[in-house]
Amino acid sequence: MLQKLIAAQNRRNWHPYAFLAFCAFVGLTRGLLEVVLQSTPLYNTDILNFIPFYILLGLLLTALLAVTAKVSFQSVQKSLTMGLFIGLFPPLFDFVFFGNRTAFYGYYYLWDFKALPYLGYKPEFNFPPGETLAIWVSILFCGLYVFAVSRSVVLSLVALAGAYAIFIFMGSLLPIFIAKLSGAHFFSIEMARMGDPTTLRALAFRIAFYQCVGAVGVYLMIRRELLRVTLARLLHIVPFAMLTILGGIVVGANTVTLTQSTLLIALVAFAVLVQNDYFDAQNLLPTERPSAPQKYDVQTINVLVVLAILPLFFHNNRAAIAAALAFCCGLLYNYPFYHARNYFPANLKIEGVWGVTSFLAGALAEPQMAATGRVVLLAFLVFGGWSTVAVLKDLKDTASDAKEGVQTLFTIFMRRGYSVIEIWSICRWVLICFILLPLFLTALSLPLWATIALAILTLGVVASFWWSDYRKAFRLQLALISVYILFWQVAFSRAWL
Repeated sequence: MLQKLIAAQNRRNWHPYAFLAFCAFVGLTRGLLEVVLQSTPLYNTDILNFIPFYILLGLLLTALLAVTAKVSFQSVQKSLTMGLFIGLFPPLFDFVFFGNRTAFYGYYYLWDFKALPYLGYKPEFNFPPGETLAIWVSILFCGLYVFAVSRSVVLSLVALAGAYAIFIFMGSLLPIFIAKLSGAHFFSIEMARMGDPTTLRALAFRIAFYQCVGAVGVYLMIRRELLRVTLARLLHIVPFAMLTILGGIVVGANTVTLTQSTLLIALVAFAVLVQNDYFDAQNLLPTERPSAPQKYDVQTINVLVVLAILPLFFHNNRAAIAAALAFCCGLLYNYPFYHARNYFPANLKIEGVWGVTSFLAGALAEPQMAATGRVVLLAFLVFGGWSTVAVLKDLKDTASDAKEGVQTLFTIFMRRGYSVIEIWSICRWVLICFILLPLFLTALSLPLWATIALAILTLGVVASFWWSDYRKAFRLQLALISVYILFWQVAFSRAWL
């Protein structure tokens, strides 16, 4: 019977939105059933948090079943919708089979691993019998799926064990460690029940955020080719994360909040990078783009990043606004409906917006501290500096930009008869003036060794301007800029300025 259902599902077309929409359907319906059948006092935002749970759960099960059944992840996701569908039934099971009208569902938060709901049953702590039944039916489905596809008892047992581990991780281990990370220490059921509802709701938002982060990580493990491309381009993401950390250090943000903000900006930078690589590859021949992101990669990552922004947005974390702005700029920069990448000076100014929103994502961790002259000045300097330094990126792409009709400082003056070397000879001296300015302005307020370190870093960046291989020079410059920002992180954390 199951084999026929799997065969019928495999005849369907696969699309990432089908899987993501189904996760959203199950999450929203589950929340609605809890409200209607169990009178659970859920806010709409609480129910929205169910969606990242089912996406991460679905991706973890996708990875497990694709490996054990030895089939493509697309094939697994066509059938996995049947398994995920079971997730909306616990309120109905409790209502119909167990006569329970007041069941409450949630995560296990106690820092007590002996009392963990290893069998999926702990009604005194959010795991009533309806939940238990749904968990074990889902685990059984995973084993049966692998057996139906592979006819291997051993692989089916591996799938059962893996599915069990995933459900323990999702319902207990991940919430425990995020609660610990957040400083919410629950050592007994009584202590958890006495917890402030506002604190518990904030913890739920944080869990939803980390579920989205985890979903991106699992997706990269499934799409190993995309992971290889991302690792090769990691230096394009690091400077933005470093700016967020710098902003947080300047205002004295707490580590937990700053970690969230940094991860969020890194996710947005990753999404923009995937968009950029995908649309750049459209101008290449198929043989020239074997490792380029696929359209479904862009679609999936975009959805996951938006879902990562929402929990922090509803939790009133201002970094979510900065991240949303950066993401919107990414759409305007990369997508054909606007393609700001092709027009000067919009391309440089969007680079500046990415820089300043990254900085503000950290600084706005403490909004009152951010409303100071020093932070505002630094924000303007980051915007101006990032817009200017973005010229380095255009330099390495001059040949392709000229061929594709992209407007940059270089292509505009090339049309007027100037060579790339002539244009760059002027631009680099302008950049040198900007880079030397912070050194001159702060030298007297820094310790001698710090001034020497800053001078060496600055000279390293300046020296890279004479490297004739512009692509290799740009990678070096990205690394040096990251170290340069690290210097200022240390400077502000040590209150030298």
